[in-house]
Amino acid sequence: RGMNWDLLSSARLRMRSWTAFIWGANLIWWNTSHSRKCKCNNMYLGAEERSYIRVLQSQAEMLQADSQPGLIRDLTYRGTTFVRAYELRSSDRLLVYLFRDPLAGDRITASFQLVSPKQTTAQWVDPRSGTILGGFAVTEGGQTVTTPFFEDDILLIIP
Repeated sequence: RGMNWDLLSSARLRMRSWTAFIWGANLIWWNTSHSRKCKCNNMYLGAEERSYIRVLQSQAEMLQADSQPGLIRDLTYRGTTFVRAYELRSSDRLLVYLFRDPLAGDRITASFQLVSPKQTTAQWVDPRSGTILGGFAVTEGGQTVTTPFFEDDILLIIP
């Protein structure tokens, strides 16, 4: 019944991994990287999937042990599918992960109320590659932030 790979499995792995990381959950992927056609419930972990985990690990290294997860509730978006946003906040750093259904196909943008722990330059990061997509100034405290257009998911980092 199972299948270890399809066209969206790498996107689901990335989204599930980020969500699990933010909420402090552990995931175990049973690797079948020798074949994309295994009729099993294991995960194909090819080069693309491993690169997504490396991006997550590199961003995770900058967070502090006192980081706490949260759900961003006052989110508005322009697009055809539901967007969800989670944050991981410490005393002076913040990571926000926004994602939506990878089947949607269109590019969207979202706005939300951000409470920055400090005045600095925030960065939009592509969770697929770790590429910085842009930066902007934030002040300490509350402000409305709008994402650049994205397809499946995007990160906001306040280092």
